[in-house]
Amino acid sequence: MRDIKLRAWDKTRKRWVGNNASHMIALYDAYPEVLILMQFTGLCDRNGKDLDWWEGDILECGDRRCIIRYDDAQGLWRLFTPFGNRNITIYKAKLSHWTKIGNIHERPELLEKAKC
Repeated sequence: MRDIKLRAWDKTRKRWVGNNASHMIALYDAYPEVLILMQFTGLCDRNGKDLDWWEGDILECGDRRCIIRYDDAQGLWRLFTPFGNRNITIYKAKLSHWTKIGNIHERPELLEKAKC
């Protein structure tokens, strides 16, 4: 069984808040207009650095950049283009070719002219 980890982005202060799942849920319930709640995917970086991949992270493979998002309809993690017109099921992607380069909150400029 994988760990359930949550983190929250504070839109007002522009910083990450905590990492305790039950604490994050309580905070989000109290401040849903200020916080964006994100879940750990259970996946890690290919470079052996053990960088956790989170919902909203931006991954790069060559000149392609995609965002990790959960597909509620299918019940799995996917890589989406920034414009939402294409997606890749993570189990079909060769994840060893992808590297985490940032996330949509701290580095939105990484998505400019991105393709997937």
